[in-house]
Amino acid sequence: MRKIFIRLSAFFLLAASQVSCTDKNLGGPKSKSDMLTRSPWYLEKFEQKTDNNPWVNTYAGLSNCVKDNFSFFQITNTLVIDEGLTKCSPSDPQTITASWRFAENNTKIMITLNTGELSCTIEQLDERMLSYSTGTVTGGVTYYTRYTYHR
Repeated sequence: MRKIFIRLSAFFLLAASQVSCTDKNLGGPKSKSDMLTRSPWYLEKFEQKTDNNPWVNTYAGLSNCVKDNFSFFQITNTLVIDEGLTKCSPSDPQTITASWRFAENNTKIMITLNTGELSCTIEQLDERMLSYSTGTVTGGVTYYTRYTYHR
């Protein structure tokens, strides 16, 4: 009887440790990487501004073929941008890939495209929303763009 009790105790301890190890984040905070790479992101706001002027949401003016696109930050540091159901031009590729990485203590996402590296300042990143902004200076004027995505 004692052997059975010891074996059952060992079995339950082993089973409990396997459950706790398989989902180490159950109930705990998720890392930024986990939140970013969990599933695709769909654009819901496209805002622009110059210098210290207010943000203007220009999403409504985007073509429907752009509005159905989605972006997927993969755990392998590959960003896949998918054209969605409708392409703006039939000759456009269905997907475009780039590489991405976190920078500056996970406060920025660096996206490397064929044209160069884009520095994106993370404004919000949680289970349901991603928002980041970029800025460029041209002729002494800073032009900002903010992208807000949902799942």
